[in-house]
Amino acid sequence: NRGNSLNNRFRPIQGLRTDAVFSVDDDLVVPCSTLRFAFGVWRSAPSAMVGFVPRIHWPADPRGNTKEYRYGSWWSVWRTGTYSMVLSKASFLHKRYLDLYTNHMLPSIRDYVTENRYI
Repeated sequence: NRGNSLNNRFRPIQGLRTDAVFSVDDDLVVPCSTLRFAFGVWRSAPSAMVGFVPRIHWPADPRGNTKEYRYGSWWSVWRTGTYSMVLSKASFLHKRYLDLYTNHMLPSIRDYVTENRYI
């Protein structure tokens, strides 16, 4: 890659012969038994992203008509016992999502990822 961008991890991989992609940060270690289990879950629903880092979001003003949301960290997931998204920090996803992210998603979303990487 020419530059250091979080978006690079979602660039399509030429010649990929499998539908499954395991995306993982370089600072994580996932036991093989856990990988096998997660891959089996992913195979049962290959359109879903199956991962290990859940998060939650909710409307910024639940009584209002706003389309703004608040992001909840791991502690919010732990406290509520629920989640609404899985981060790509360690996850299985279908290879078609690499193309969708890189070539079909609005560029403004990738720009947002770049600008807010360390928030």
